[in-house]
Amino acid sequence: MQPVAQRRARALPVYLVCRLGRCSVTYEEMKKSLIALRDNQGVQGEILNRLELAVERTSEAIVRNSDAIAKLADGFLLLQGAMKGLAETVDRFIKGLETNGHPGRS
Repeated sequence: MQPVAQRRARALPVYLVCRLGRCSVTYEEMKKSLIALRDNQGVQGEILNRLELAVERTSEAIVRNSDAIAKLADGFLLLQGAMKGLAETVDRFIKGLETNGHPGRS
């Protein structure tokens, strides 16, 4: 059975072992580590690229939606004004019918 210190040293990541002053990394281990790091960076680069594209598409969609909302708000204000005018016209019409079309008569 191996001493506890040796088992711990093997379990520690390479960078931590070197920091503790027990740098016993072989060239092959470093090479494998660098290859894994390079592959990881490639994957992260692809993920970052996809994320940037998604953010760009989302930003464009937000701009389009903001424009559409502004147009809808303008249309709503126009419709609101028209409805108010219609309500006033209908109100005047009803008041006119109450006096049989002649002001001052009941």
